[in-house]
Amino acid sequence: SIQSLRSMDVHQRFLPAVRLRGRVLWRSADKFVLEDESGTLFAQTPSTASFRVGDRLDVVGFPVVANGMDRLQDAEIRKLGYDPPGPERPRQWSLAQALHRGKDGDTATLSGTLIAEAAEDGFYQFAIEDHGGRFDVLASAGTESGQALTIRPGARVQATGTLRFLRYLNHRPASIQLLVKSPNDIVIASGSVNWGELLLVLGGCLAVGIAFWIFQMRRTLRAKT
Repeated sequence: SIQSLRSMDVHQRFLPAVRLRGRVLWRSADKFVLEDESGTLFAQTPSTASFRVGDRLDVVGFPVVANGMDRLQDAEIRKLGYDPPGPERPRQWSLAQALHRGKDGDTATLSGTLIAEAAEDGFYQFAIEDHGGRFDVLASAGTESGQALTIRPGARVQATGTLRFLRYLNHRPASIQLLVKSPNDIVIASGSVNWGELLLVLGGCLAVGIAFWIFQMRRTLRAKT
């Protein structure tokens, strides 16, 4: 199972391939998230592989650690069947509510303040803060290259997607990833205020107003003489 990988010493020089079976929770190019009854795992496979969200897979790959998280790389897959995602209504949750009530695979709408964004290899990642906590939104890049949605840090954003829990060794949730289909599924609720730009605009308007007032005063004085 996916949970059993956490008991392995993935820092060893040579590790045997492992076999897992689960359902595809999310996919972006050659990256995908696999889910079984014990948890979820990020994996990488040749991008030519033909599979989709909802497919049940038999996966053989090599466990590694990347960015502090267990992953499976060079995965070979075999399709076993298909479990179509149900028409689940998204739950409007705060980060705290999602951590307390949610589970892997739930559809949820989360919102918060954008901290940073980055174009990763095969997907886009957005770091969001909500009432002192942080979660990441992973947006699929599909199979074609493209530009990430550029959002100014400090903007209020909202996204709807699939929950994935990142857990401590004692199984308690440490954080959340929200898996969405594309950057277009991230809605900007309000942008941050750039006070420097705002002051420049106001200063320019004030200068134009003063110049117009002086012009009108001169016209009035000439009319009287």
